[in-house]
Amino acid sequence: MGYHDLFSGFKNSLSYMGQAQGRIQEGFYRAYDKENPITPQQSADFTSAFVEEDFAARLAEAQLKALKSHDEMTQTLINIKS
Repeated sequence: MGYHDLFSGFKNSLSYMGQAQGRIQEGFYRAYDKENPITPQQSADFTSAFVEEDFAARLAEAQLKALKSHDEMTQTLINIKS
């Protein structure tokens, strides 16, 4: 897997995490809205958004570590060639 693939995956994870956070925010808003209360489906979506946000955050962290490792390997190769 190349650097571009790792970076693209990292950006996608951050985007996915942001989408989940938006759904969490909407869920909190709807939970306290007396005129338009949260439906059972929205409640389930709200709950799953927490899990998805956590997964995306862990995936982004792993991808960031992989990017750092890739950079370190590249720097080592540059140093060897020098």
